[in-house]
Amino acid sequence: MDAELQLRTAYVLTIKRYSLESLLNTPAELLGDGVYARLSDTSKRDFSLACIQIALSQPTAAAFHLMRALEEQVKMLYFSYKKINRLDKPMWGPMTNELRNKKAPKPTEKLLNHLDGMRVHFRNPTQHPELFYSLDEAQDLLNQTITAINMIVAELPK
Repeated sequence: MDAELQLRTAYVLTIKRYSLESLLNTPAELLGDGVYARLSDTSKRDFSLACIQIALSQPTAAAFHLMRALEEQVKMLYFSYKKINRLDKPMWGPMTNELRNKKAPKPTEKLLNHLDGMRVHFRNPTQHPELFYSLDEAQDLLNQTITAINMIVAELPK
């Protein structure tokens, strides 16, 4: 009777560039040593959800969660370097601009350039309702997000 009613949906998990074990059960292993533990709870949740979405071949959902996870880490970076006169509404672009224009200490140009590139080429377009990601694009974005998160955490005060 169940076959005729078609009340259930099954996902067939196929091989991805990242192991299904890591995507589904141990996303922390995809990041640098000790990086996952230093993420905010929101970033951990969004990063983990993005990994699950890639495993389930839901690339646009994965991209959305990756950009949420990364934006949260950009905020952590901003708050760790900018102690006074903070933005009322911290948004990715203005935060990186303020970090770029402040006197030392500040994040490296390499990190700020990477974050600006991620914002322009991925975060802003991902918000567009007509954009849909392919699975390859989502996995590429996962790789770049891993790099960006690792870089941010490396520059956060211990």
